[in-house]
Amino acid sequence: MFRRAGLILILFIILSSFLLINYFPPLQKPLPQHENKRSSQSLVYSNAHIELYENNNQLILFNDKEGSEYSIKIPENNLKFIGEIKQQNAGDAPQLDKVILLGVILNGKSKGYIFELEPELKLREDYPLIDNNNNHYIVIKKSSNQLYYYQKGTFIKKYKVSTGKESWYTPEGSFHIANKIPYPKGKAPDAPMGSRWMGLAVPYSADKRGNKKNGGPDTRSPIGHKYGIHGTNDESTIGTHASGGCIRMYNKSIAELYDMVPIGTRVQILP
Repeated sequence: MFRRAGLILILFIILSSFLLINYFPPLQKPLPQHENKRSSQSLVYSNAHIELYENNNQLILFNDKEGSEYSIKIPENNLKFIGEIKQQNAGDAPQLDKVILLGVILNGKSKGYIFELEPELKLREDYPLIDNNNNHYIVIKKSSNQLYYYQKGTFIKKYKVSTGKESWYTPEGSFHIANKIPYPKGKAPDAPMGSRWMGLAVPYSADKRGNKKNGGPDTRSPIGHKYGIHGTNDESTIGTHASGGCIRMYNKSIAELYDMVPIGTRVQILP
């Protein structure tokens, strides 16, 4: 009798185990909080603890070390990873004057972008992409009063400037630096052109501020001496369209740029 009871108990245990395994499977380990989100997005960049995704005009950063998620709107989709920035000190390129612990360089269709990832997700800079690998290259956008400096096709730094908005003020087109003159109007603090001058080789045919009286080009000023990139004695005008033709910069900025670019540097001026 006891043997039969023991046999029944064993059969009951076997049957119970079978039912538990087949009809009540063990609980699954919960998925990480963002696992489903990540699978539906496009991976842009990753390292040991960070993953950066793009989705619907947003960059989304998952920091597994902190268990945090950040997002930021972006002006265009399908950004391409170009490079990583690590432990950048002030004075390093790109962004000579900014410190970035960790960042990425991403390219769009016509613009490049620098995003800081740590300590937080932030757009640090955007700049026009250029198809030019010259050692030195300058792009000036009159609409935003910004000057962009490149070396070997790589963006280095952006400066705020003052231009003449209309095309017959600051000339538009492709020129080059024809000369460099320190203290073009003397060392006095109120010198109207500041401490540095870099003359632009604007041909007479591109000079729309010509001699209106005779209907022809103004040939009174030698090329490189009528239009230029220079400092100013009124820095309150920087960032505005106050210029009659030249490109004005903060005196500190023009001194820095002056030391970096040689004569012959190509300068592209855009509307």
